[in-house]
Amino acid sequence: MLGREKSEFQLYPLFLFGLIVFSLGGIISSFTTKMSMESLIAVIKYIYLIGIWFWLGSVILRSEKDIYTAIFLWSISVAFTSAGAIAQLVWGDIIPGVSPAAGRMTGFTEHVNDLGGVACVVLIPALALASHGAMGIFRKYCLYIFTLLITAGLILSVSISGFMAALMSFFIWGIISRTPIKKIAMFLIICSAALLILSFSIKHGGISVLDRLTDFADQKLYYETSATRLEVYRLAWKSILKNPLVGVGTGPYAGMTEVGESVHNVIILSWYESGIFGLLGILIILGSLIIIGINVIRFSYSKDERLLSISLFASYIAFLVIGMVQPIYFKRFGWISAALIVALYAKHRRSLKTDSIQIKSTCTS
Repeated sequence: MLGREKSEFQLYPLFLFGLIVFSLGGIISSFTTKMSMESLIAVIKYIYLIGIWFWLGSVILRSEKDIYTAIFLWSISVAFTSAGAIAQLVWGDIIPGVSPAAGRMTGFTEHVNDLGGVACVVLIPALALASHGAMGIFRKYCLYIFTLLITAGLILSVSISGFMAALMSFFIWGIISRTPIKKIAMFLIICSAALLILSFSIKHGGISVLDRLTDFADQKLYYETSATRLEVYRLAWKSILKNPLVGVGTGPYAGMTEVGESVHNVIILSWYESGIFGLLGILIILGSLIIIGINVIRFSYSKDERLLSISLFASYIAFLVIGMVQPIYFKRFGWISAALIVALYAKHRRSLKTDSIQIKSTCTS
C-alpha cells in the first residue's frame, strides 16, 4: 500500500459505524470498572481484530487467487491441529500446555470447544475449494485430505455446538449453491472415513456427541455444562437489568462473572460488558457482515467467485452459531471467514471503480 500513490480504505460504512458504536460502549464501561486498564486494552484488541485486521486483509488480498491461497493455508493449519487431536487419541496427553478432557481432544487449541469451533468454521471453505475446478490436482487431493482431518478434529472435539454449526453451514452451502450430488457424495465419503476414526476413538476411551446428548437427555438441565452456562446467563442478565446503559467492563478479566466464567453468548456478552452501545455495536457489526456476504454472492463476477462467496458466507454462519453458545470474543479463527468476505467486498469496490474509470475514459475519447 505504501508503494502505491494513495492509500485504500474499503471497509463497509455500516460495519465501520458498528465498530465505532461498540468501541464507544467499551470505553464508557471501562471508566466505571475497577479494572479500567484491562478493559481499555480489551477494547483496543477488539478494534485491532475486526478493524485493522479486516482492513489489512482487504489491502493485501486483492484477487480471487489471493483468497484461494488464504483458504488453502487456513485449511492446512486446522488440519495440522486436527492431526494433533488424533495424536492425543493414539498416544495420550503429549501436547504441552493442553490436555484431553473426559475423552475429548484439544489438538493444538486451548480448549476442546476451540477445536470444534475452528474445525466447523473452516470445513465448508476447505471442501468447496477441494471441489473447485481450477485447482491443481496436487492441491485438490491435499484439500480432500485436509477436509478429512478437519472432520476428524470436529468429531474428536465432541463439541455439540461445533456439530450444530457445521450442519447449519453445510445446509446453507448446499441450498444456496445448489450443490451437485457429486460433491455431496464426496463429503459423505469423507464423513464415513472420519467415522472410522470415531469408532477407533471410542475403543480407546473416547466419547461421541451421541454420548453427550444422551447425558443431557438423562440429566435434563442439571447436566453440568448447561447448568453452569444458565447460571452465568442469569448473573449477566441480573447485571444488565441493574444498569442496561453501562457494562461491567470489556474483556476476559473485567467481564468475568461471579462464578468465574465469561458469558457464552456474543450478544448477551456485549451488552453485559459494554452496555447498550456494546449491544447495538455488535448487532450492527454482525448484521453488516451478513449484508456484505449476501452482496458479494449477488454481485459475483463469475461462477467460481460466486461459489467461493457462498462457502465463506456459510462459514460465517457457522461462526454465528458457535458465537451463541461459546465465548468467541477474541477468537481469530472465527472471524477469518468474515475477514475474507470483507476482502471480497473490497475487491468488488476496486473493480467497480476501475470499470467506472474505463467508461469515463471511453466516453471522453
